[in-house]
Amino acid sequence: MTEKRYLTISSQERDPSSNSPADFFCSVRQGINFKHCMLIMSLIPNTYYNITNNNNGILINTILRKVTPGNYNLDELFNEFITIDSNILGITYDDTLSIVTITVNAGTQISFPSTGSINYVLGFPASYNQTAASHISSFPPSLAKFNLYIEIDQLSSNHTTTNAISGLFTYEVPNNVNKNEIIQYYNKTHYNQVSNCKSNGEVLYNLVVKVKNQYNEIVSGLADWTCVLCFY
Repeated sequence: MTEKRYLTISSQERDPSSNSPADFFCSVRQGINFKHCMLIMSLIPNTYYNITNNNNGILINTILRKVTPGNYNLDELFNEFITIDSNILGITYDDTLSIVTITVNAGTQISFPSTGSINYVLGFPASYNQTAASHISSFPPSLAKFNLYIEIDQLSSNHTTTNAISGLFTYEVPNNVNKNEIIQYYNKTHYNQVSNCKSNGEVLYNLVVKVKNQYNEIVSGLADWTCVLCFY
């Protein structure tokens, strides 16, 4: 039988020199020297910023406006959105038709920048460019569908995404919960994720752990979280 070693990583126990719960250094007291590592479970609070400078921009009459980065639910996002330009009169979501309607002053043009666009979050295609009093989305808004990615420097990177600016990651954690709820991953109910150890026979005494979003950014606003790894 293959020997196994289980390791619980908690951001609360990170080294004091670490930057945040999303970017930290931790010690492995007894050391680990195995070939493979499986993610068994993770519990991550949904407190991290789902709006960043990579998805917060919109063009109002060709002028770039930005939503302040932060962790939003849909109502909070809409309340913030109507403050970014005086031409915006209101924004609503029809949960029957799953569409967003942005009401503006007559003759207001809405389009989206080539980078940092909020179009997907609001449900608009990137190519949208219309002048009207009401702008209606083509698909539902999306705030909680972006996955999180756990990156551990000492382990191989097995995951990437279809987003062209994304990086390579060690483990992927699907997010399908609302703001402030716990994003839960269990390999028994989701899928197995196995990485290789980069140690080349050397004993691991330290790990560098990062939590990133689909834009390869270390997330902001993340509360303390935990995961369990199985080395074998």
